[in-house]
Amino acid sequence: MRIRRGAGVLASKEMRMGGGGGAYSPSRSAAPTLKNNKCSKNEVGGIGFDTGPGGVAEGNTCTENKSSGIAAFFKGTAPTLKNNKCSKNEQDGIYLGEGAGGVAEGNKCNDNKWWGIRYDDASKPGIRRDNSASGNKQGQILRG
Repeated sequence: MRIRRGAGVLASKEMRMGGGGGAYSPSRSAAPTLKNNKCSKNEVGGIGFDTGPGGVAEGNTCTENKSSGIAAFFKGTAPTLKNNKCSKNEQDGIYLGEGAGGVAEGNKCNDNKWWGIRYDDASKPGIRRDNSASGNKQGQILRG
């Protein structure tokens, strides 16, 4: 599901086995709130933010996606990621890359094929607290 504009709320939906990602916000003007959704077995990631201010992902479960459970890309993109569970994804549980920032708090990332939570060198996440990661193949939390 692409979210192109505005700051709407997408709550308690199941986004499964989609040809793209589960919920994807590729717009400079979109800042959606995604709460308590289940994103699984998508051809890309579960939830993605890029080229926009971000938004909020809270209480979502992202499992068995072909990319990361939750990802944010590009400078200026700064979502708030709280209390999400990301497991058994083909890449990272949560990935902040290519300059993306934001808040990561209270997330649980387990049994992913890459890292539990990964920030690349250019990314500068703000608050990072109470996140946990275990059983991830490449490591638990990588900070650039």
